[in-house]
Order: sequence, then C-alpha cells, then structure tokens
Amino acid sequence: MSQRNSNMMFTKLHSDAKIFSSGNGGKNMKDKTKDPNKRIAISMPEDAKKELEIMSKETGIAQGQLITLATLSMLVNYRHKGSFIFADLLNPEHKKN
Repeated sequence: MSQRNSNMMFTKLHSDAKIFSSGNGGKNMKDKTKDPNKRIAISMPEDAKKELEIMSKETGIAQGQLITLATLSMLVNYRHKGSFIFADLLNPEHKKN
C-alpha cells in the first residue's frame, strides 16, 4: 500500500473516531438518543484490560477511543486484504523463518 493511501486511511479512521467521541469522549452525554453510533459491550481478559488502561494513560486517548481506532483499522485492512489479515494470528510460525 502506498504512503498516500496509508495516510488517507489514517485520516478517515481519525475522522471516524472523532465522530464516535462527539468531542467529549462520550462523557456527560445527556441524551443518548442523539448519539448516531451503535454501542456494543465487549469482554476481554483482565491482563489485556490492564494493558489497555496503561496505553490509555500513556497516550492520553480514552480506552473506548483506542478500541474504536483498532476496530476501524481492522475493518479497513479487512476491506483491502480480506481474511489474510488474520494469517499472523492463526499461524505466526511463518514469520519466524
């Protein structure tokens, strides 16, 4: 992928994340019916949650926004590369050689 396409994807992801946060990270949202975004509950292992908390503190980015950015990035990669994006997760052995 070219640097230009990569930058365009990041710009789009950043834009989507801004929409998600609605400028205040979702805090003090009085009328949730006006929120255009679907909400989902996720579960994750405790150690991953702790790492996410540390990452959030170090970057200054809310945990929800980090999850949103990661998810949007995965969706863009999936759109461009299909299920090959999961190859490293399913078979990391090919990277060792």
